[in-house]
Amino acid sequence: MGMAIVHDLAECETGDIVPPEHGGLDIRVKGRLEREAMERICKEEEGGGIRELWEEYERRESAEALLVKDCDVLEMLVQALEYEILNPGGGVECGGFFEGMKEGGKGSRFEATKDLYKEILRRREELWEGREGGRR
Repeated sequence: MGMAIVHDLAECETGDIVPPEHGGLDIRVKGRLEREAMERICKEEEGGGIRELWEEYERRESAEALLVKDCDVLEMLVQALEYEILNPGGGVECGGFFEGMKEGGKGSRFEATKDLYKEILRRREELWEGREGGRR
């Protein structure tokens, strides 16, 4: 549970940095900025628990880290779909966030999160099929 809480802690300083595939910063620059932010945030932390959880998440070596990453991506996709739903005229199209997800959660190691990816994509397809022209 703790990892889910601290995994985006650096973003309270850096903001939610857009990945390069969506026109944002290079992954190395993003990583450096987040690491520097965590150093400042955890500077006076006793015991290092927050920093250790964040480092474990960044390494993606544990089942918990992989699950938290999947949930982070799922939350981003739900948010993107909500933006599209809330703009019924089709003025907002978040297709870039769904690229690479056509196979329904490729990269996920958990059947439950794969199923959730597929459901989000199904709902998005349904949304756009119902809109004039089916544009996505």
